Amino acid sequence: MDLNHCPSSATLADFSFGNSFSLSDIVLRAHISACPDCREKIREIETIGSDLLMSGMHSHLGSPLEAIDSQVDKILGGYDSASDLVDSKTTNLSKSKADDFELDNSLDCLFPSYLDCSFDALPWRSAGKDIQLCKLREDGKSRLWMIKGKPGAKLPKHSHRGQELTLVLKGAYACSSNIYQPGDLHECDDENTHQPIIVGETDCISLVATEGNLRFDNPLLRLVQPLLDI
Repeated sequence: MDLNHCPSSATLADFSFGNSFSLSDIVLRAHISACPDCREKIREIETIGSDLLMSGMHSHLGSPLEAIDSQVDKILGGYDSASDLVDSKTTNLSKSKADDFELDNSLDCLFPSYLDCSFDALPWRSAGKDIQLCKLREDGKSRLWMIKGKPGAKLPKHSHRGQELTLVLKGAYACSSNIYQPGDLHECDDENTHQPIIVGETDCISLVATEGNLRFDNPLLRLVQPLLDI
């Protein structure tokens, strides 16, 4: 599987050190299982975190996570590979979170492995022309969704009240001049306004974790938003 879109370094760092919102971990784990590059980057981030903790760098940068977030991209840019980084350090974490995954270049096992249900068993409901959705789980203000759209369908233009992570399982969609295909992860935050459009000849099915409610541009959608519970 060729993957073109992956989580940011900051999101991978939050995941590595248990700082991501709960339902996003399901989406991230599914992507990481199919992405060797992200598994490798997690190891790099953990090595950096270990070195920062041991060197006492966090004492003048704030918390360890703040130190990692402020340094991870800059430090990673100075190394050609993870092996260069590991070889240059005398300390490392005893076990990487990346080792929790068995590399799988398909997403066929997603439902039994992560969602405890089958695809056919999902209670789809209409959410507009050629769009269906299913809420899988809820944890406070965080929600886990499955979204299905027919070719040519446009999701409503919206922004967010927190982070949104979308993993494409089948088909493809276009958004902001990018194409997202199976295995790709699309990351948005409260500064992004976007409108995904389903492309290709097959339905597009995506797994989505949202932190907080969506913000719709359309005033009519804002009126019915409580009924849709999104």
